[in-house]
Amino acid sequence: KHTPYAADSTIGYTIYPRVVPSFTADKLTGCSDLPVTLTNTSNGGTLSFSWDFNDGQSAKTANVSETVAHTFINRTSSTKNFNVVLTATNPRGCKATASKVIGAFPKVEAAFTFVQPSKCTPFPIDITNSSLNGTEYAWDFGHTVNGNKRDTLTTSKAAFRTYIYNGNATNAQTYTLTLTAKDAVTGCSDMVTKTIDAQPEVKSLFNLSSDKGCTPLSVSFS
Repeated sequence: KHTPYAADSTIGYTIYPRVVPSFTADKLTGCSDLPVTLTNTSNGGTLSFSWDFNDGQSAKTANVSETVAHTFINRTSSTKNFNVVLTATNPRGCKATASKVIGAFPKVEAAFTFVQPSKCTPFPIDITNSSLNGTEYAWDFGHTVNGNKRDTLTTSKAAFRTYIYNGNATNAQTYTLTLTAKDAVTGCSDMVTKTIDAQPEVKSLFNLSSDKGCTPLSVSFS
């Protein structure tokens, strides 16, 4: 008579750690151009990483200890949000993602041009404000007149005319024109400078040996 018997058997399984991607950012908002350092804090054993910055650029890192630096640029007129996605992948192809939103405020970029028809003081200059963004513009014309500083603050980007004076009677002067553009809402700002030359004011002076007398009147000029 045959008696059945039971046999033991085993099957081996390899279970990989759960892939848990995560990262921190040293800044979540700020003025463009916004440099951000991303620190990888993922878990899940041996992993490789890919980063998508949502601006057409990406990066890859092979170790969780590698930090990633990226600059977010926003040249539009409103805040731009970038959804940064980190994808972590283990050797078996298992993957997971984590994301954070980085907000870049509109870039403020001060810029201007001017036309200087003459270098003889006082002379007009026509200024064109070509700044990118900003809501207020502080102008410093680099010199004083009768002790009063030549500067102005405006919210307009319209072209304007101002005058340059050289109070030095004998020497030419070089002045630095400064424009500071600022976004009053975000606090973002930028500054640009240009130099301008001003010659001393030309004044005609002469003396008469006599300004009256009987004709014929002989007069010497000096």
